[in-house]
Amino acid sequence: MYFLHRFHIAWFPESIGVLCIGVIVGVIAKYAIPSTWIHHQVFTQLDPGIFFSLLLPAIIFDAGFTMDKSGFFGNIGGIILYAVFGTFISSVVVGCGLYILGYYGLSLQLTLIECMMFGSLISAVDPVATLAIFCALGVPTTLHYLVFGESIVNDAVAIVLYETFEKFKDATKDDLLIVTLKGAAQFCYVSIGSVLVAIIFGVIAALIFKYGALRHSPKLEMSIFFVLAYFSYLVSLPYLSGIMTILISGVLMSHYSVPNLSEQSSNALLSTSNSLAMICETFTFLYVGFALFAFDNNKWHIPLICFTILLCLLGRFLNIVPLSGILNMYRTGKISFKFQFVMWFAGLRGAIAFALSMQLKSHGGNGEYIFTTTLATVFFTILVLGGGTFPLLKVMKIKKPEIAPPTILDKQDHWLVKLDKKYFQKFLIRKEVLEKMNEEESKKIQEYHAKKEEESKMRHEFDEYNEHHPHNESDEIELLAYNNGSIQDLHGDDVIEEQREKI
Repeated sequence: MYFLHRFHIAWFPESIGVLCIGVIVGVIAKYAIPSTWIHHQVFTQLDPGIFFSLLLPAIIFDAGFTMDKSGFFGNIGGIILYAVFGTFISSVVVGCGLYILGYYGLSLQLTLIECMMFGSLISAVDPVATLAIFCALGVPTTLHYLVFGESIVNDAVAIVLYETFEKFKDATKDDLLIVTLKGAAQFCYVSIGSVLVAIIFGVIAALIFKYGALRHSPKLEMSIFFVLAYFSYLVSLPYLSGIMTILISGVLMSHYSVPNLSEQSSNALLSTSNSLAMICETFTFLYVGFALFAFDNNKWHIPLICFTILLCLLGRFLNIVPLSGILNMYRTGKISFKFQFVMWFAGLRGAIAFALSMQLKSHGGNGEYIFTTTLATVFFTILVLGGGTFPLLKVMKIKKPEIAPPTILDKQDHWLVKLDKKYFQKFLIRKEVLEKMNEEESKKIQEYHAKKEEESKMRHEFDEYNEHHPHNESDEIELLAYNNGSIQDLHGDDVIEEQREKI
């Protein structure tokens, strides 16, 4: 990881490097160290509860805490459509496909319920892997949040689908409709409940830091901040979606709680959150790589692995393309074919599917085969799809635009921004801090107007000059230099990008 940062190697994501290190350590632990020296089970039997209780919360909280709110909530319609209906489509494609292949003897024969449970398990796009790859490479905001947002929300969908199919085991034909309706109701309950828990803890945290005399003790401030965030996750974990809760808690606490903190705590929180997330993410990928060789007595079924990967790709295609077509009927900014292709390609599976498959493995039966198939799928998606993301972005000429997010003036007219300024901020943020924030915002608005006026003046002068003189590039450069402007100021980013592609 040091060398990747030191030499700016963006095409090789950190997660793949850590995964490879884990594989090397696993090989050494299994073949180079005598069994009399070390008991392999001590290292190979990681409780999935450790991942869900300790590692995952830090990663997801940091994603919400540092999130561009306008990017996520601006694409919330597409995120929900892909996460809910897309995950269901993918689960059915994988589950039914594996059952048909097994029925005709082309793959391992699993029961229909096992196939559907496995389909729901393997169809969840992992936020840990996706976030690691996209943050390392840098992609356009819309693409980033459509894929990342889907990977967060569809965790809850996948779990509900898994539990619903599990209930089908003991259900009679007459009970199937009731079980299905219960599954749909459970999903609504999980989603709404998780959001409400996050809002409650977000409000509690903001009020504690607003009225509590904690600013004199930055260490205490930071401790309470992280404890409240983690507690919101623990409250939701048994019956709701802890991932959804802690993600939204991170968003709310960064917006309402951080302004109430001391300057020292505010500055330290970001680096602390990033560091914790990086440690947990590194350990997660390290362990997944370690598990490839370190686990004893694994049962592998090559046809099952190959067909699972193919069906995952097919299910992802039948998810992304039709739903993108539906979204484009109503979206102002269309999801281009390039974006759709990258979204299909970015269907990475990772630590969440791996941890759930460990739970299924402990149930016996075909759990061993499902575990190893999941492990192989995780490796394929991270190494092949994740490793191929950078070349794909280069070939398709997709990169993170160097354009500022929506302007301050654009945001002022949004109904949610108005509601936030009129009620929420006044209730949750200290008065003196709010006054300072408003002063800074007014200053930015004035700077915005001044810049726009300067650009308008420069364009007007250039147009007048063109009317009386033949166009000359040297004159254009001279005019820009005189006005301290840039080519972007004069022509705009679209024209510049078009000329760059021609070159």
